[in-house]
Amino acid sequence: RPYSSADQPNPQAAVQCVANLGVEASDAKAFLAAGWHLSLISLLSASSAEVQGAAAAVLGNLSSVPEFRDALLSDGALQPILQLLHTSALPARTAAVRALAIMSQQLMSPSLPADDAGAAAFVDAFFAADALPTLLAALGDRRRRAGRGTFTGRGVKTLLTPAGDERPREGVDGGTAEREAVAVLLLLLSLSGGHGGVRPRLVAGGAV
Repeated sequence: RPYSSADQPNPQAAVQCVANLGVEASDAKAFLAAGWHLSLISLLSASSAEVQGAAAAVLGNLSSVPEFRDALLSDGALQPILQLLHTSALPARTAAVRALAIMSQQLMSPSLPADDAGAAAFVDAFFAADALPTLLAALGDRRRRAGRGTFTGRGVKTLLTPAGDERPREGVDGGTAEREAVAVLLLLLSLSGGHGGVRPRLVAGGAV
């Protein structure tokens, strides 16, 4: 049939398809070369929570690659991801927490210089966005729903594994309270092992 406006690509539908199909770290170079990470960053502020979560899920998978993570930080992805922590949509919030956990793993590495600009910017933005109280509240909600202080921890390792394995598809169909709690704990674990006085700030914020 003749080409029409209906044939124009729909980035919101596309990112949901990509999130469903899954991406791997090896895809990061292609995303950067094509500038697709910029489209994903813009979709973090989409009107649909489902689209926001899908964008965060894809960015989270690819941010395990240092070059991709650096591009995200320099192109302004951190703030919209942090803002998703305050959404009431559980799948989108879980995808955002997971993306932050993956990003923080290398940024908080003790092998980095104490004055690493990327790590300092990540930590300052995290605390400036009041992210810690929101994460701790999520853990409290999970504990009350479970009626106890523990959870199964299913998928702790795979939560930080790039897509293509048995990882739940965060932000699309895997946004459970349990996965959110696991992602929160992994993020706090990465932060507490970092430098720059992060641990005292976590303690002062009630993380213990």
